[in-house]
Amino acid sequence: MTNFLYITYVIVIFCNAIIGALQYGKMDKPLRVFYLLVAAIFINEVVIYLAGRNTNNIAIISHIYSIFELAIISIYFLYTILAKPKWYLIVIAFLCSVIFELVDISVQKIENYNNYMIVVESLLICPMALYVLYNVSNREDIYELSDYPHFYIWRSLLIWWSVTFFYWEFLIFIKKSNQYPVIFIYYLVFNILVYISIGYTLLRLKKTPNIINPT
Repeated sequence: MTNFLYITYVIVIFCNAIIGALQYGKMDKPLRVFYLLVAAIFINEVVIYLAGRNTNNIAIISHIYSIFELAIISIYFLYTILAKPKWYLIVIAFLCSVIFELVDISVQKIENYNNYMIVVESLLICPMALYVLYNVSNREDIYELSDYPHFYIWRSLLIWWSVTFFYWEFLIFIKKSNQYPVIFIYYLVFNILVYISIGYTLLRLKKTPNIINPT
């Protein structure tokens, strides 16, 4: 069951990367930044698979990937909020991601999965998603929010990282439970559904301006 779900998970991620590449010309700048995350997710899974054939310790890949994951998502939100963020804000976003990961490595061994870093990511990404959702919901000049692709991406990120927070925050306790295999399956199914939602958003993409700060 787990192997089937994992294969499904990888196929969905691969499809998202292909769909995003085909729809790239219709994307505004924030979506093109977000597509970097979509591509990074797929590349990360490929690297994990290849590395897993040669070594049992693939946790270091997760440490490296988390740096880019948090940086890309933060930069994506910067572009949706500011339209043309200053270059130093982008640099700060990347440097903060590196610093958070270095702190995680100093607390946990690099051979262990970086669940502390993932919890930190959740604590940062969820407020950013809530902020943009609150901001756009109070705009009186927006009538068809359901036609705006970023709305679905913000919503997906909020739900995704909210569940991720609770899963990784309580992972130690979950692993001690006899229900861990079942919980892991549910978590894997949840991730598949989130990625399908993102893929569907990219598939139905139309050329849409940045409604938070139009260029």
